[in-house]
Amino acid sequence: MKKCYFTRYYRVYKNDTAITEISVNTLKPAIVQSKRGMPVGPPIDVQCTIPYFEYSLPPDDKMFYGYLSKALAMERAKRGAIAHINHLIATVELKIKELKQYREDHFDDLNTTLLDAHIRKIEKEINNK
Repeated sequence: MKKCYFTRYYRVYKNDTAITEISVNTLKPAIVQSKRGMPVGPPIDVQCTIPYFEYSLPPDDKMFYGYLSKALAMERAKRGAIAHINHLIATVELKIKELKQYREDHFDDLNTTLLDAHIRKIEKEINNK
């Protein structure tokens, strides 16, 4: 029985903790998730029979890193997830500060000028004239 030894690398998508094992020696094309590098249209004209190609980076959530060892991939996946969590927490804290500042800036309007009773009073005055 012939043994097949495959070189592997481990793929970790950005902001994800899943680790995907990829075999490098099978020479099978990877599953393409975008049209990057594939012909995207017919030839440009009759004289030119070569189809044109479109090359672009995949969307940010489809970006990934490749590692040679599973342990390193696990460490980097954990580090990336923690960094993403910290980024989200910082974003939330910033938005809470903006919300508090907005509330302070518009406190008088919300609690005196724009009360329903005050609005109805002005409507009655307009209707009585």
